[in-house]
Amino acid sequence: MAKSDAIMVSFQPQGRVGSGKLRMDLELWQQKQIVLRTDPVLEQGRRVYILGPKWRDGHLIITVELLDLIPQ
Repeated sequence: MAKSDAIMVSFQPQGRVGSGKLRMDLELWQQKQIVLRTDPVLEQGRRVYILGPKWRDGHLIITVELLDLIPQ
């Protein structure tokens, strides 16, 4: 993106929460600083929308979806 700072998204699974659900740590980094940290519970096959920080004339919207969860 022109005139934008480097952005990195980091995610780490934290464990299962019931059947077909997973808690995850999600971080959004901009110029080596954390600008968003959250820990959503993801359900297999359902999207989670996260309102991120301000960006230019609006906000970033992050979408995360758990596609598959191997049963144990």
